[in-house]
Amino acid sequence: MIDGVNRVVLALVAILLIAAGAIALAAAAGTLALAEPSRLYRQAQAQVQADPQIWWPVLIGGAVIVFVLALWWALRQVVVRRPGGGLSTVTLEDGDRGRTTVDAAPVARAAAADLRRLPEVTDSSVRLVSDSGGQLLRTRIDVLTDADLTSVRDAARDVYQRVAELLGSKDLATHTYIRPLGQSQRRVR
Repeated sequence: MIDGVNRVVLALVAILLIAAGAIALAAAAGTLALAEPSRLYRQAQAQVQADPQIWWPVLIGGAVIVFVLALWWALRQVVVRRPGGGLSTVTLEDGDRGRTTVDAAPVARAAAADLRRLPEVTDSSVRLVSDSGGQLLRTRIDVLTDADLTSVRDAARDVYQRVAELLGSKDLATHTYIRPLGQSQRRVR
């Protein structure tokens, strides 16, 4: 989104600079006569000079709006995007006759549901992310405190193999975080 905002802001600034430059060139060439301030400008100036206290809230309000917008824009510029952002789609096949893609979110939800069906697993979450040009399956598996971690890991490999087959990847990279939880934290589904 910030890229779109940057483009709009830069386009507006460019248009303003081009217009100001064109007016300045026309005034310098004598084709555009810039007169002294008009009667409306003098009336506004007289009103400000007559009661300057009335304009302070307007100036402060405008400055606050500009400050908030500038701060929002500046903070959006320095947001560090962590590598391995989530994938929205995965390309299964890209050929001469077309491209086959699959949405990543349903694949991740199905893998998480498969992992939750494993014995001793209380909950799981799966996210398919990009990693150095490939795909990485990030998994968090919550297990009972007394669970056999080796059997959970081996059973999870079967789920990972099914996901890899679905995605057409021979060697899908996985990052698994197994988190032992107490018996009382088991979720009912």
